[in-house]
Amino acid sequence: MIDFDALEAANEPLNAFSDFDRTAAFGEGPLAGLAIGVKANIAVAGMPWHAGLAAFETRLAERDADTVALLRQAGAAIIGVLNMEEAALGAKTDNPHFGPVHNPHRAGFSPGGSSGGSGAAVAAGLCDAALGTDTMGSIRIPAAQCGVYGFKPATASVSQEGLEPADLTLDAIGPLARDLDTLERVARVISGFGDDPLAGPGAMLVEHGVEVHPDVVQTFDAALEALGQPPVRVALSHLQSRIRFAGFIGVSRELAAHLAGVTTSERLAKLLTYGPRRSLADWAEDRDILARTRDEVRAVVEEHGFLILPTVPNPPFAHAEAEPAAQADFTCLANIAGLPALSLPAGWTADGLPIGVQIVAPAGAEAGLFALARHLDRTLRAYRPPQTKGARAMRIICLFNLKPGVDVAEYEAWAKTRDLPTVNALGSVTSFTVHKATGVFGDDTATPAYQYIEVIDITGMDAFVADISTVDFQAAAAPFQGFADAPQFILTEDL
Repeated sequence: MIDFDALEAANEPLNAFSDFDRTAAFGEGPLAGLAIGVKANIAVAGMPWHAGLAAFETRLAERDADTVALLRQAGAAIIGVLNMEEAALGAKTDNPHFGPVHNPHRAGFSPGGSSGGSGAAVAAGLCDAALGTDTMGSIRIPAAQCGVYGFKPATASVSQEGLEPADLTLDAIGPLARDLDTLERVARVISGFGDDPLAGPGAMLVEHGVEVHPDVVQTFDAALEALGQPPVRVALSHLQSRIRFAGFIGVSRELAAHLAGVTTSERLAKLLTYGPRRSLADWAEDRDILARTRDEVRAVVEEHGFLILPTVPNPPFAHAEAEPAAQADFTCLANIAGLPALSLPAGWTADGLPIGVQIVAPAGAEAGLFALARHLDRTLRAYRPPQTKGARAMRIICLFNLKPGVDVAEYEAWAKTRDLPTVNALGSVTSFTVHKATGVFGDDTATPAYQYIEVIDITGMDAFVADISTVDFQAAAAPFQGFADAPQFILTEDL
């Protein structure tokens, strides 16, 4: 049973959902039990299909988009429609008609865009996953700015039927989620998913001309170190700002033609003039830049296995500030090349805002892309749920060495089904939100492994601390002793 009263109350300060479907119900299939929100430019039968445009506010979708139909067939409940940037053109999600969406990590801050409602709803736990759309980064930017995971499928691998388009040469529908397992489950249902591995050391971009915030630089350096071997340094023929501008011109041209005669805000109307007024000679140059960039990025990932980049060069920013022009400078490459890309949490600014890193892979190597993302995720351990103002958090870590001969993948598959009894046995746990994660350091069974549970304070950490002091940790570790020797427990309040 879905508690829509609670969802509406939780949504009110965020404005992530524009509409809920109180008739939503779970079905049977691989996504049974998942509650999913859908960006408002993707058709959900009987629900508003407004694409962030005031002119379309009362338009109802007659049938589901193909991607939404696949989710329903897989057992997911489609619980509502998510707020977004007007016509999906922008990366701030301060909609002039439907209002701004707020970042769950800091009120008054942008969640990114254009799928800002999708990122905020997932980060806040209003839904298990959400669909967004990505034209030049609009899934991965909010994923990074909201501290969650976002996947843009290869353009040709996902249906565009039922999508209110921005530019169909670039658009891709894809999922956002709070963990990689859920992200992959949804991605496999809605899009083509190849099983090829990633082969090669990877590549990173140099001489790109983008001014990157120092906290983002530090986080990206940590992600590079986590790869285990340095990626090859490559440069493209054009600076990122010029590539992104060429892409924007194409989107402006396509969207201006699509929305001809539709009333829009002054801001959007101005953006839609750039493409049509571009001279034929300049547009020809833009097309040449896009074609060369497409070929170069595809060649890089084919030769080196993948391309790793910061997701966004800037951290989340306040709605009161102007939108940074360079937000899509790195993300646009995957769209121009038509390739799959994934953003994952990689670190935090000094004042506690999320930062993401993205990987671009060859089409057909989606399994390899997710495998690399899991490796980085286990090493960086950067996912952190939003905290209530003034909240405290405790992490319980069970640290041990796996026994010789234990298969790491087998252990991880088993451990994900377990909860440490330390949490289940405590009466005070009903006052807390519990977030569990499991992972293994390194690539062999001689290295430390860990399981941890994060407990986020909602009503009072003191009662939890009192209860936790009564737990027999060694007894709690008994289920793990078939895999490991001498587990140690560490309690911290460092989040």
